[in-house]
Amino acid sequence: MGLLDGAVNGMIDRLIQGGFTPAESYFLAQAAYIKEQKRDARVPPTVLSRSATSYEINQTLQRLGPYPLGVEAHRQRIILWEKIFGRGSWHEPIDPDDIYGAAPSVSDPAKTFQLILPGQPGMNAGGVYEYVLSAAAEQELKQRALSEGYTIDPSTMAVQIVDVDQMRSEGHDMEAVGFEDDTHVAAYVSGQGSKQSHSS
Repeated sequence: MGLLDGAVNGMIDRLIQGGFTPAESYFLAQAAYIKEQKRDARVPPTVLSRSATSYEINQTLQRLGPYPLGVEAHRQRIILWEKIFGRGSWHEPIDPDDIYGAAPSVSDPAKTFQLILPGQPGMNAGGVYEYVLSAAAEQELKQRALSEGYTIDPSTMAVQIVDVDQMRSEGHDMEAVGFEDDTHVAAYVSGQGSKQSHSS
């Protein structure tokens, strides 16, 4: 448990540098590293897995840099919190339009696209292959959106490398969702698409 405590404390320090309060940082770090049933009872239920939570935190902290100030930094912190704990979970009153932008009109709906692209059999995570797999997953997502008449906003795209062997070791039946025995890595990608305008 000591190693896990060290990881949690290290992330708390980084989150505080990113402008989160100590309490917010503690909840986020618990969500990233501690199994749900073993977390502090005050930590809200999460909508992301631990690995996805850790990825989103790292991405946001990278964007924020150390000790960020201003409205945009605060907006990024709220978006991260609600990605992990769900929309409406931020503990202060907020105007969703200020945080996420005005809701799209009925004629131009936004849609979230996501997919998991299995890696080639026998390939493992790390190095150049991880980059190639991420790029392939992004391209696949763009093509899928285009086929439905949507354009993906690049700023909304997020790729996470999934360790398939670790998922198996945690008890997930990866073969049931179409993964071969010798698939060790996959890329999970998501992004927001907007409807392409067509002249009538």
